[in-house]
Amino acid sequence: MKRRQRKKQHLKHLADIVYEVSVSSMWRARLFQTHLGKKIIIDITSVDGLNDYFEKQLRRKNLKYFVSVVSHSETRGWEDLDSSLIYFKFEAVEFLNLASYSANNPLVY
Repeated sequence: MKRRQRKKQHLKHLADIVYEVSVSSMWRARLFQTHLGKKIIIDITSVDGLNDYFEKQLRRKNLKYFVSVVSHSETRGWEDLDSSLIYFKFEAVEFLNLASYSANNPLVY
């Protein structure tokens, strides 16, 4: 597959991974316990806690993403939100410029 097509595939599923991880109590707990900036890979070897559809997409298309906890100051487009929230950054491993964020309440697992 051409690089441009791979990038489109990663971009297409970036919103899915943001949603899946942000609502998964297992992934939230794991991320809340990691150090700021430590990247955790999401790929076919680490699909526990994700829905079956997304798991199939990861396997079929060999998609890989990083997720990490970042400081509020690193989030682009989220500057007006509460700094007491925990911010997750999602990146496509092959295309680090494809990134998205989510804001998460640390009191909700």
